[in-house]
Amino acid sequence: AVQRPPRPSRTALLGLAWMIATVACVCRQADAAVPWHADLAQAKAAAQVSRRPVLILFVATWSEPSVNHDNTFLRTEESVALLTACFEPVRVDIDADKATPARLDVRHVPCACVVDAEERLLARFDCPESSAAFVAAAGRAAQDAAVACAGPLPSQATPPPPTQPADRKSTRLNS
Repeated sequence: AVQRPPRPSRTALLGLAWMIATVACVCRQADAAVPWHADLAQAKAAAQVSRRPVLILFVATWSEPSVNHDNTFLRTEESVALLTACFEPVRVDIDADKATPARLDVRHVPCACVVDAEERLLARFDCPESSAAFVAAAGRAAQDAAVACAGPLPSQATPPPPTQPADRKSTRLNS
């Protein structure tokens, strides 16, 4: 007679369901770790309060690098930490919102634009596939945004040399 394998117990099935749910949660942690704003208006409002620029990540559902960004350049703690500390991050699907990419002259996806609360463009970069390259590009964009927000540096003009009265002789100081 052929022996049937034993039927899984109810406890075993519940345990398996719990493990699957745990794995699903862990797989979503990269996405959940970045505090993405729901939309650009919310990110700009947060930028006014936090005084951090908005990083707009432009993506498209038909672009494989856009779809896989959580598993490529956003997969490390460094990427998440940089986005969290330096920006008010928001994702914009270029097919759902055609006006914003047009205003910011977006030509590639995925790419990122850094804007202030009034949506003035402060920096832009194409998103690389590696996390290290993303951290470098986003870090540079944070620097560029800080410089743009600070405005021009004061003039470093050298003061004119001191003038001496014509009737006095100059005295050399011994050092």
